[in-house]
Order: sequence, then structure tokens, then C-alpha cells
Amino acid sequence: MGESANTVQNGKFLSFFLGQDEYGVEILSVQEITGVLPVSPLPRAPQHILGVTNLRGKIVPVVDLRIKLGLGPCTQTPLSCLIVVRAHGADAAVLVDSVNDVRSASPDEIQPLPALNSEKDAAFSSAIGRPGGKIKLLLNLEKLLTKEDMAVVEQNLHPSL
Repeated sequence: MGESANTVQNGKFLSFFLGQDEYGVEILSVQEITGVLPVSPLPRAPQHILGVTNLRGKIVPVVDLRIKLGLGPCTQTPLSCLIVVRAHGADAAVLVDSVNDVRSASPDEIQPLPALNSEKDAAFSSAIGRPGGKIKLLLNLEKLLTKEDMAVVEQNLHPSL
């Protein structure tokens, strides 16, 4: 998996929690972090797409990252938030249990994952070893949020497309 060195191009990523597990996304793909906003459901949307929200006049899909990764639905708490990210040239909001902080990683801390056996696992691009034995998984948003996920909003707003 030769892309692992490029996964964190500037050496920084945003870390967040889904349950007890810590994940990360490249900081350059994060547009903003916001509290949970009202979501309007979309008919015929996949289960992991909760619907859409209005983010300062822009309609963006809201993805429950726990469902997308097969971890079960998010139980919203006061710490739950939306991370607005950019993938496939469009914005999406991913629902997470809580945001941790921005972390730096040197190239030698980024290790490729072992062979992956499922399409769901392919959403992970690399692992980072941390002191204390924790492993943080970096998510590749271009693989995790598919073009079909991003097109759901357009298909519902403009059914003739």
C-alpha cells in the first residue's frame, strides 16, 4: 500500500472517537467542525446517510460514520459533532461521537495496514502507532465516502438526473 506515506501529506490529522476507538482524517480534508445540526431524511438513501443539513445555506449530506464502518448507529451525546469534510469535490458532514484534537505524525510513525480482506477495510489507509500501545486508524475519505454517497443529495434534489 504505497499511498500510506502520502496519507498525511503535511504530517497533521484530526483525531476523533467512534465508541472507544480513535480514528483520524487528514487535516487538509477537514473544512470545519460543528455541533450536530438538524437533519432532514432523504428517501431511498443508504442507511449510513442520515439525510441532509443546511450548513449556512449549503445543503450537505450527513453520514453516520459508525454505520458506514459497520459499528452500529451513533448514540448522540453532548460531545457528538459533525466534521465537515471534502471528498470527490463536494462537502459532506460526518457524525462522530467526539473530536479529540489535531495530531502531528512523522513519516516513520505511519505504518501500512496488514493485508485487507474486505471492501469495508479498504476505507482505512494506514495505521499510526502511539505511545501507550494505542493504534489510531487513518481514514481515506476518497475511499470511505464514495461518489455514490456524495451523489445522493443531487439525486434526491433533482430526481431527473
